[in-house]
Amino acid sequence: MSTQHSEHHQRSRAARRRKNAWTQNSLVWIVGTVVALLGVIILFSSGNSKTGNRKLPANQPAADFSNRPIPDFTPVAGEGPRIQVSPDTLDYGDVEYNVPVNAVFYVRNVGNETLIIQETPQIEVVKGCCPPQVLVSSKTIPSGTESTISMTFSMHEGMDGFHEFRLYVRTNDPVQPVKELKVLSNWIPPA
Repeated sequence: MSTQHSEHHQRSRAARRRKNAWTQNSLVWIVGTVVALLGVIILFSSGNSKTGNRKLPANQPAADFSNRPIPDFTPVAGEGPRIQVSPDTLDYGDVEYNVPVNAVFYVRNVGNETLIIQETPQIEVVKGCCPPQVLVSSKTIPSGTESTISMTFSMHEGMDGFHEFRLYVRTNDPVQPVKELKVLSNWIPPA
C-alpha cells in the first residue's frame, strides 16, 4: 500500500470518527433536552415541591425564581421571619458519570417579617469530593414568598461512589438561625 493511499485511508477513518462523535453528541443532547422537558412537566403537574427523602431524578430542571408568592399563605404564630425549606434533603440515588444534577431547595418565609439569608450558604463535603457553587435566587425574602437555593454538579470516572454535601443557610430567623440541608448521590459508571 502506498504512503499516499495509507494517509488517505487514515484521514477517511478520522472523518468517520468525527462524524460518529458528532452524531452521538447530538443524540445525547436531544435525549437530555427531552428528559429535561419531561422533568419540567412532572414538576409543574405534581403541584407539590416537597420530596422528603425519596430518590430524585438527577437531571431535574434547575428552578430559579425570586420571591414567588406562596399560595394560600398564613404566617406562623409569633413575630419575625421564619425559614421553611422544602425539601431539606435531596437524595438522587445512583447517578451515572457526567449526568448533571440540578439540586434545588425551595426557601419559604412563613413568618410575618422579611427573611434575610445573611451570606451565600456554606457547603461542607461530608463524603466524596468537588463541592459545587451554590446559587441563591434572592437573599431577601419578604413574608409569604419563596425563593431558591440551587447548585448543579456532575462527577466523572475517578470520582465515583457516595457523595454527601451539607449546606448551612444562615438567616435572621430568631428560632432557627442556621438551617442545614443535605444533597446525597452515588456516582456509578454508565450502564
